[in-house]
Amino acid sequence: MHGSTIPLTEQILNVLREDILCNNYKIGDKLNESILSKSFSVSRTPVREALKQLCVEGLVESVPNIGVFVTGVSSQDAKDIAEIMVAIELEAIERAVTNCNENDLNELRDIFDLMKFYYEKEDVSKVLELDTRFHWKIFELSQSRLIEKLLREFHVLMKSYRKFSLNIGNRIDTVMTEHENILIALEKKDLETLKEQVGTHRESFRNILTL
Repeated sequence: MHGSTIPLTEQILNVLREDILCNNYKIGDKLNESILSKSFSVSRTPVREALKQLCVEGLVESVPNIGVFVTGVSSQDAKDIAEIMVAIELEAIERAVTNCNENDLNELRDIFDLMKFYYEKEDVSKVLELDTRFHWKIFELSQSRLIEKLLREFHVLMKSYRKFSLNIGNRIDTVMTEHENILIALEKKDLETLKEQVGTHRESFRNILTL
């Protein structure tokens, strides 16, 4: 893992977080510091620091004198996060309407067009990746470091549930329609419609979580 400009602890943190969110580790699995340090070919210190951060994020739990165990993101966690995201995203959207320019809209349109390309190829993983880029661009347009940080963190936590939802029935069709509606409203700077579409997008996701 050496040779990257990203700090070693952060590299390990990113890998472990991704593995947990992608269900490579199951809830209840024990994360052994010694075994992980050998697998990453590093000392135990950066692994220990990465595990501490995962504890802060709520993805693992440290049990004194026993070890660190995966807690992951429960369905109730996902529902709670979705509820909070609606309120914050609506604020981000309102600011994005004011702040976006033609270049920003073109970038969002390019992202959406790529989503359609991979959607037609039935490449769900690429659609998911571009879905993230689409949302993060809107978060960026809020021009609020705090809003962007919060929404990015929540988006990461929802990752495994979004993968699940995109594979249920026609959910991916719904996602494409919802993103296009959001983009059209943003291009028109139609704030009321935009808020309505963002609300619809999150509501449909919350409904999936009840299945």
